[in-house]
Amino acid sequence: MRLIGGIMQYARYSMQQPEPGAGGTGLDEGFAPVGPAPGRSFNLIQSEFLARLERLKKAREQLSLMPDADPLTVNLVARGLFATYQECLDQGVGHEARAILELDKTR
Repeated sequence: MRLIGGIMQYARYSMQQPEPGAGGTGLDEGFAPVGPAPGRSFNLIQSEFLARLERLKKAREQLSLMPDADPLTVNLVARGLFATYQECLDQGVGHEARAILELDKTR
């Protein structure tokens, strides 16, 4: 029951966020989805995993802004993000997945 409450809490929060480009401060304003490198195209499965990775990253960012986010929901999103990243590696789009997650930045 706690999981469903956390998911519903996230859904209510995300519905209250302004639409991108509507003068609000949506998280995806100025965000350009990562596309294939020049001369490269993605197959359907690769595209689906990369799109899922982008959605989960956005969900994680929105959950991090919620002060009372359910820890179980945060954990489930993190696990989904990791599993999807692993699938991207298996599908041969690891470079694009790292770009989405911004893992190639020097620290």
